[in-house]
Amino acid sequence: MFGTSSTTQFERYLGLPPIMGRSKKRAFNNIKDRIWKRLQGWKEKLLSQVGCEILIKVVVQAIPTYAMSCFRLPTSLCDEICSMANRFWWGQRGGERKIHWVNKAKLIRSKMEGGTGTIISVWNDAWLPCPSTFKVITPEVFLPRGVEVIQKIPLSLRRPCDKLIWIGTSNGKFSVKSAYLLLLCETSSGSGSSSSGGSSARYLCTVDDVWRRAAGMATDFLDAGLNVQDSGSALESKSVGVGIVVCDAQCLVVVAMQQKLEACDSKLQIQAVVVLFAVQLALELGFRRLEVDIPYKELFHLLQADDMCLAPIGSLVDDIRLVKSSYSFCQFSFVKSLCNKAASALATEAVSSISPHVWLEDCPASIIFLVLSDSL
Repeated sequence: MFGTSSTTQFERYLGLPPIMGRSKKRAFNNIKDRIWKRLQGWKEKLLSQVGCEILIKVVVQAIPTYAMSCFRLPTSLCDEICSMANRFWWGQRGGERKIHWVNKAKLIRSKMEGGTGTIISVWNDAWLPCPSTFKVITPEVFLPRGVEVIQKIPLSLRRPCDKLIWIGTSNGKFSVKSAYLLLLCETSSGSGSSSSGGSSARYLCTVDDVWRRAAGMATDFLDAGLNVQDSGSALESKSVGVGIVVCDAQCLVVVAMQQKLEACDSKLQIQAVVVLFAVQLALELGFRRLEVDIPYKELFHLLQADDMCLAPIGSLVDDIRLVKSSYSFCQFSFVKSLCNKAASALATEAVSSISPHVWLEDCPASIIFLVLSDSL
């Protein structure tokens, strides 16, 4: 009509097709071709296993990113791209075939899953040990404070499955009393003195009200994974000292050690880390019969329990029990801090030391008298 001719060849704008036909897969075939060229170059054949991993994560996965932000790519095209990357990972070149030693479902996992990816969702569940929201505030981005909190979460030697716990109690088990105390704390913090100078009204909870609201909190906890805890005071120092003294039956020092560890907000967690380090050290040195004096009553009770520990430091407690099972005899005993002065002295000196120190069948002269005092 206007003297123009029809055409079936259209230029691309920013690498994307300006017109979508009936076959979306054909429209985005150029993405597949670009990935294929990247994987089949002669330089890629010389890459190590680490280099192949970087090429897949940095280059191959980045090529379709812009197109996927504008269009919903066909599932068949995404599967073909994943298969190309999978074949490249296992060393296939051209038409040759290689054995895939791991199933693709186990090899490829979404970053959104996080952790083991079976129970806890990194971005949706309440899993951060923070007394505010217990969740990641910003989607897909960790703030510096969140990174600091995550790095202080104790990791287990056993890689157990994720689980939700109740942080309102020290043992991780829900109780009506803990729910009542949390409700009472929320009420007292919300009702302050009035500006008119009158006395603040006190909120009195009836038994029915406590049971009703506690049941509601328990339901919310089971449904949404809500973790609640009282905000504890942070440690002023960023490092703590650790002192370990191992004596034989004649009260002679066999091993003494002092070391500096990074501090965290939970003193109970630091105590558990120290005990785990001590039993591991004694096991590596060849001890098979051990009696551990623990001056921390709360940790002692957690170690004496028979069932799985659901406390915030439950992974460390279960690790200590696992190492304990490697001994022919291992017993935990509760002692007062006054009876553990030698280890306390080493811990105090460790804070100012630059590197850890280990004494075999010897100990510093400054704690000889304290060792004799502790044995009495």
